[in-house]
Amino acid sequence: MVAIVGPALIAVALVPVRATVGLASVLLWTLLLVVITAAIGGARPALTAALIGFGAADFFFTPPYDTLGIHPSADWVALTAFVVVGAVVGTAVGVLIDQLARLANEQAALRRVATLVARGTPPEELLAAVCQVAGELLGVDSTTMHRYGADGAITVVANWDRDGSGPLRADLGETAARSAVETPITVEGRAWGVMIVGSNRERPLPSDTEARVADFSDLVATAIANAESRDELAASRARVVSSADQARRRIERDLHDGAQQRLIALGLELRVALAMAPVELADLNAQLVGAVNNVNEIGDELREISRGVHPEILSKGGIEAAIRMLARRSAIPVELDLGASHRLPDWLEVATYYVVSEALTNAAKHSHASLVRIEFKVVDAVVRLSVRDDGVGGADPAKGSGLIGLRDRVEAFGGKIEIESAAAAGTRLQVTVPVDRR
Repeated sequence: MVAIVGPALIAVALVPVRATVGLASVLLWTLLLVVITAAIGGARPALTAALIGFGAADFFFTPPYDTLGIHPSADWVALTAFVVVGAVVGTAVGVLIDQLARLANEQAALRRVATLVARGTPPEELLAAVCQVAGELLGVDSTTMHRYGADGAITVVANWDRDGSGPLRADLGETAARSAVETPITVEGRAWGVMIVGSNRERPLPSDTEARVADFSDLVATAIANAESRDELAASRARVVSSADQARRRIERDLHDGAQQRLIALGLELRVALAMAPVELADLNAQLVGAVNNVNEIGDELREISRGVHPEILSKGGIEAAIRMLARRSAIPVELDLGASHRLPDWLEVATYYVVSEALTNAAKHSHASLVRIEFKVVDAVVRLSVRDDGVGGADPAKGSGLIGLRDRVEAFGGKIEIESAAAAGTRLQVTVPVDRR
């Protein structure tokens, strides 16, 4: 509309002073309008504005006025130069604006993908988002991402298509698309897969399509490398925790089957000796009684140490029995809501046990609470544990090595731990851990 109406309005507005303004001034104002039109609508509207401006200037500002006749050769030169310059400038401005807009859109799309990478978005969600963003930005009909398998197989891991009919290219052989561009995805020096964009249009994809797709491929490679590094770190942390738990179990078993049994045997031998000692040897009997008591005390201490290393009840009775035992031993009354109907993986039961044990210990030491409530359930293959007290609150996880250790243990197995402890509002510890993820 601006390209059609604008030049005519400029010419009509200057008609009352055309005797003093002249053709050159009108064309200059119209050229400015052509540039503005190009910036708003691109090259085609700018060319339209130039042509209409030619007609309006000829009609109103070249003698004889109010006709389309052009008699002076100078007017022909001025009008022709205006059209040429207007077409060139309008086209250049339109192309520049289009390029800037495309660059801005491309950078926005890349920033969106980079944000997903920085957030550690799960690979499957990230790859799907990349396919969609790249497809929409490039104006293609389909975007497909393939991964190379160790056995030579090629798997489609993500896909986007404009009309929802499925990928235009399902393998690396023949394609249903009229034109397609492939860009490899290289992760830390190895060929991970390939990203393919396809179009059904008769016109081939632009020559810079491969370079533009490569920008997305580079981000995908970074995301995959980050995800693999995180997985490797998580697996390493899980192995460390598991190794420590296994070592604890071996120590507990060695204490139970070795030192504890020998102490029990020694206590029995001392009792036999006490029974055989003559009654008149009072000093000897007193010494034997003291030895029996010392052995019993050492046995009790050793059992406490063994229980702290790895509770026997956890191995025999499972996590619910272990939580009930911790509740009975707690210095603060404990209310239980337990909903696990079957045994869980050993690593998960051990992690849960130590979270509950540490939470009850902290509550007894610092909370001044009158009640602790423990909820333990398994919902949709996720363990959900909550330990809440009605104490003074104000717990700071950063200042407690025990809580830091619990966080490390839970996160090592892909879990999450949250601590809420506002002043005078008690402390709530919430843990979620996937059952099938280590």
